[in-house]
Amino acid sequence: MPNKEQYMKAEKWTDEQVLQAYADTSSAREEAQRYLFCFSDFRKETELHVLSNLGTTEDAQDLYTDAFIELDKQLDRKQYRGEGTLKAYFMGIVRNKWLKTLEKRRKQPLLANSDLLLNTHLADEDQGTHEDIVQEEYRNALRNIVLDIAGERCMKMLLFDRQGATGKEMAERFEFNSEQTFKNQLLRCQNKIKAYLSKHPNLKGFFFNFDD
Repeated sequence: MPNKEQYMKAEKWTDEQVLQAYADTSSAREEAQRYLFCFSDFRKETELHVLSNLGTTEDAQDLYTDAFIELDKQLDRKQYRGEGTLKAYFMGIVRNKWLKTLEKRRKQPLLANSDLLLNTHLADEDQGTHEDIVQEEYRNALRNIVLDIAGERCMKMLLFDRQGATGKEMAERFEFNSEQTFKNQLLRCQNKIKAYLSKHPNLKGFFFNFDD
């Protein structure tokens, strides 16, 4: 079994070394924890996953710490038995926790036709697969981002605008005293979304261009 010096000198630990360290002395386990948390590519993979799925760098940092704590517990309990790579096992924890985070962000009921604001390019066939369920979670999170940023009234105005309603029709529907007043309010709604997206550029590709 590798001693502490071998653990410390290993540039890249194997999954077997990690398991051995967790079964060895407390100092060996601490070295394994240090390697996994600080020097493995788990952090980078977590950030890539979160940034690709509606999250921010801050989200990724929080998720990485949370997922690592869970991994440490499961390694200590010997729940990981070497079936598949340790990285794949860890990323399973990351994906599950991130989906739960997105679910918690769904605070308000969804509005009909809200997909008109999104540019997710989701396939309509083969619904019900795991990938489709995951994509639907992301779609729901996107809808609620709009609700959280702009509010329900703004979201409805943006939806009717996307559907091609005229300024006069929308002014009447939303009870504005003039078409120009409605257009001014619509512009403010659009600017709220654009301001948010300028701070979170990784989300821009999920929304239609509000300058259209």
